[in-house]
Amino acid sequence: MKRNQEVVVSTELNGKTIELSGKVAAIGRDFVMLTNLKDRFWIRYQAILSANSPPGVPTKEASHQNLIYDNVLKMRF
Repeated sequence: MKRNQEVVVSTELNGKTIELSGKVAAIGRDFVMLTNLKDRFWIRYQAILSANSPPGVPTKEASHQNLIYDNVLKMRF
C-alpha cells in the first residue's frame, strides 16, 4: 500500500532504536526495501517497530523522483 511513497521506519539494531527514511521501492513476502539518493535498506518485517509517512509529504503514488538542483549548477550545463 505504501509502494513508491516516502516513509520513516523505526527499527532496532544492536539494541538501539534507529529511524530510516526513504521511498518504498520493493515489498516482499518478509521484507521491505527502502531507497534514498545514496543508500538502499532491506528491512525484515520482524525488525520493524513502526512505519509512518513523514509530515508534509503527500501520500499519492508517484514512480518518478524529483531532485532539487542549485541554480548555479543548472547554468553550467
